[in-house]
Amino acid sequence: ILDSRPDLHFHLLVQSLIELIRDGRTTEGLEFARRELAPRAERNEAFLKELEDVMCLLVYGAASSAGAGKDKGKTGPKQSSNIDAPPSLLKLLSPQQRIMTASELNDALSSSLSLGGSHGETMLASLIRLCSYGENVLQKQGVEFPRMKVPRSEVSRMPYFREMNMYTQLKSQLVAFVE
Repeated sequence: ILDSRPDLHFHLLVQSLIELIRDGRTTEGLEFARRELAPRAERNEAFLKELEDVMCLLVYGAASSAGAGKDKGKTGPKQSSNIDAPPSLLKLLSPQQRIMTASELNDALSSSLSLGGSHGETMLASLIRLCSYGENVLQKQGVEFPRMKVPRSEVSRMPYFREMNMYTQLKSQLVAFVE
């Protein structure tokens, strides 16, 4: 997934840098940015802008810990509320930033599991549908075989089966109405 989505890979790496900054691990953050993010930012203008914003946050974080004296470092990891940065940079430390990155990852994972068909169903749902079709064909031909057991609650969550269930209900209502 990450090979086919360089933007997602970059955003995950940026989130890792943000977490290092949040924890007050400035030296590690600088090394991480140099090793992982700088080469990617050199090749992509949008990545460079994002990296510059996060690096500004790193500078503010380093300035906050330096201005607080030696006692600050002994109290453990620094929290984002201790970083004296403009609100536009502090939003990078917000829970919404984490949620945005997680949502981007979830979307990529979901789309990688999808067959991309008209129903947008997952591969598992498609395989279950295919097995169900095969079972119906075998049953009509009178072949004995062990049937697959899928809980109704799972079947009802699959788009194809939901539509088929609605179709079957409409068909039975239409037949009852005609009779």
